[in-house]
Amino acid sequence: MGDSIWGLVSAFAFCLGAYAIYSFIVMKTRGLINTGFLLGKNYAGKRCKDKEAYMKRAGIALLVLGITGIVFGVVDFIHLFVIPMSAVDNVVLFLFFVVLLWFGGYTTKLKKTYW
Repeated sequence: MGDSIWGLVSAFAFCLGAYAIYSFIVMKTRGLINTGFLLGKNYAGKRCKDKEAYMKRAGIALLVLGITGIVFGVVDFIHLFVIPMSAVDNVVLFLFFVVLLWFGGYTTKLKKTYW
């Protein structure tokens, strides 16, 4: 039972990372900002002060979150279902949570600066 719950956590982290990278690719190729992921409902009708600068800075955050989420998801899945490696899993889990906190703070600061 416990492994299945943590398996869901690793799947969630992997999907979050994949979605962050997808949002980055869409932003870079089409110039579209994923308002639901980066900004929230309250920012949908507002205009950005400097869209290019915002996309450049937010893109870095999306890549960092995406890569970290995918790495954690894969490492945690391997740890749970293939080869137990608690030390590596704990380090990557800690890194993932630090990146989540950084992402939230950083993107909030970007919203205040550019919107």
